[in-house]
Amino acid sequence: MRRRLVLVGLVALVVVVVGLAVVVVRPNLVDQRDAVDERWQPIHRALLSRYDALSLLTTAVSTASGESRDVVEQTRDALGRWAEADGAGAETQVRVANQLEGLASRLTATVTASSRLSTTPEVVTELERLSTAVVAPAAVESYNDAVRPYNEARSSLTGQPVAAVFGFEARTAFASVR
Repeated sequence: MRRRLVLVGLVALVVVVVGLAVVVVRPNLVDQRDAVDERWQPIHRALLSRYDALSLLTTAVSTASGESRDVVEQTRDALGRWAEADGAGAETQVRVANQLEGLASRLTATVTASSRLSTTPEVVTELERLSTAVVAPAAVESYNDAVRPYNEARSSLTGQPVAAVFGFEARTAFASVR
């Protein structure tokens, strides 16, 4: 009988602890996730014009080079994923944006290294447009500053089970636009 009482007591304690974790941790995770999404919005708006400029640069490079370049095709593919991600959540957009930022750097390096591309007026114009379409560093810092504590909270001892049960996925930091 005493064993049964101890077992019931332990089960009750676990239920209370889990219940408290859910009641205390879940709202905190919701608030932090919402803060991450909210801080992504100004970056997203700035990236819309940046990626329009990247699309124009991609077209100009393709036209001027007259040959297929891997970076151009990869950039076009990623721009297609960006368009599809527009209705998706912030996390999907961040992942595609990070890919696009890497490709924009590669495309810029390709143009700079080519004597023909770097002197083609259309390419130079579109490269300049891309270089001026930047995201404010303060917005990137603010977003990344929201991502860190959210990811820490969801991977804490009490956050892990709550995050797993309620689907709080890790968030990706945004790579600074250079």
